Amino acid sequence: MAQILILDDSETILKITSSILLSKGHKVTICKSAIDAIEQVKKKIFDLIITDLALPGGNNGFDFIRTCRKDSALQQVPIMIMTGQRKEKKDVDKAISVGANDFIVKPINPEIFESKVDQLLTKKIKKNVDYSILNAKGLWGAEVRIIKMTEQGLDIQSPFLVPVETKIKILSEFFKEIGIETPWVKVVHCSRSSIADGYNINVKFVDLTEKETLPIKNWIRNLNKKAG
Repeated sequence: MAQILILDDSETILKITSSILLSKGHKVTICKSAIDAIEQVKKKIFDLIITDLALPGGNNGFDFIRTCRKDSALQQVPIMIMTGQRKEKKDVDKAISVGANDFIVKPINPEIFESKVDQLLTKKIKKNVDYSILNAKGLWGAEVRIIKMTEQGLDIQSPFLVPVETKIKILSEFFKEIGIETPWVKVVHCSRSSIADGYNINVKFVDLTEKETLPIKNWIRNLNKKAG
């Protein structure tokens, strides 16, 4: 089950797409304007955003996508655009260039729509950074599991939701092993896990100096050499 936002001003499109998603057990939030959608993404955590390109009130899907991608909490949320058959390919290319991950052509084909939604929900948006896969334990009020570390932060599995922008310390022997003091981190993304009970959380290190970052870089580099 996923939390999905649909942005379109067409009652017909909203009815068709929401019915398909609801039949698959997903939770759906419907918005008819970009302003309403922006308010919703600030209040809720979504696993997928679906938006039309042509929107009322002088707004458009391109601007909405740009706004989402400027928010660190939404940078990893997949976005799919809906476009009419007469739309030129350059519109799709433009949407992809500003941050969309896929598109579907109207009128909506239910089978294609379902397939694309499934692919986006299971797809992990990759970043071009070095990282190491971990399986370390930590505490921040309850036991959490540290899954991955990059020079910028950590991917964590937690039994409970943690609001975006929350600053906290994770108590773990792992940090002592790599030679740094327990760092402050800030939550930038939190979504329900599709493979286990709980939440997948991405946190960024806060105010690390270059000296403090160096042991992390070296640890990742050494671990990747061993894995290679």
